[in-house]
Amino acid sequence: MRKLIYFVLAFLAASVVFVAFAQDAVVPAPISGILAILGPLFEGFIKQYPVIGIVVFWIGAVRIVMKPVMAVALAIVQLTNTKSDDEWLAKLKTKKWYKTVCFILDWFLSVKLPKEEK
Repeated sequence: MRKLIYFVLAFLAASVVFVAFAQDAVVPAPISGILAILGPLFEGFIKQYPVIGIVVFWIGAVRIVMKPVMAVALAIVQLTNTKSDDEWLAKLKTKKWYKTVCFILDWFLSVKLPKEEK
């Protein structure tokens, strides 16, 4: 249980540090130039097709939430000494609805890059 508490405290501290430094980040000149050109185009596109903006928002929101939640759940399961939570997570991963949700999230919300041939 102590390891779990230390893990949660370290995670919270890292999150606070990340947020503190992310607010002071300076955007490099080439990126700000690209954003200055593409920003109005995206804004006009979203105004013309608001449904696409909503879909893109939800894709980002689900990705931002699901990755850390599942990583923390797996870390908690691995850090605890009880085997009941290990069995629960293993049982959850074998459920058909869980596999379907993971497949859909991976299919629609992931960027697939082609593998380089050696």
